[in-house]
Amino acid sequence: MRDSLSKLALAVTLILGAFVMMRTTTAADPAPGDPAPSDRTIVAADPVKVAPDIFKVAFENEYTRVLQVSLRPESKASTFYLPGHLLMATDPGTLKMTDANGNSRDFELKVGDLSWHDAGAHSIENAGHTGTKFIIIEYKNAQPRENTAGYRDDAAREPAPAPARP
Repeated sequence: MRDSLSKLALAVTLILGAFVMMRTTTAADPAPGDPAPSDRTIVAADPVKVAPDIFKVAFENEYTRVLQVSLRPESKASTFYLPGHLLMATDPGTLKMTDANGNSRDFELKVGDLSWHDAGAHSIENAGHTGTKFIIIEYKNAQPRENTAGYRDDAAREPAPAPARP
């Protein structure tokens, strides 16, 4: 129990750090980096509704949602949609992700691993012989931001323009 609380405290710390570094918007138009309109048709496929035995909401507010994910050996979740999110492994394991086009990729999860995943639809399954657990931190209405290296968070990795002087 104490170990689970420590892991959850780490996740909350990550969320708070992300708030400091990100801007949010309430605009009705999609933000840059949001999924293409074809992906938005899958928004209703919330993982908590698709696989409630695997996905549990640990925290949610207007900015983020934290999901605790627990996969028994050989368990699967059919296709669901997630906005851009961080994944943090809390137990080791092998995760197989299959995107909406049928492309699969295996991930070896080690405790404490952090990885960013862009918005999109995919299915998951435990490809290992032991159970695995991880936390997903979803960011709602996230806008691209300038990072500490002076680059925008986009595929082009172009230097950010200098601020306008008055």
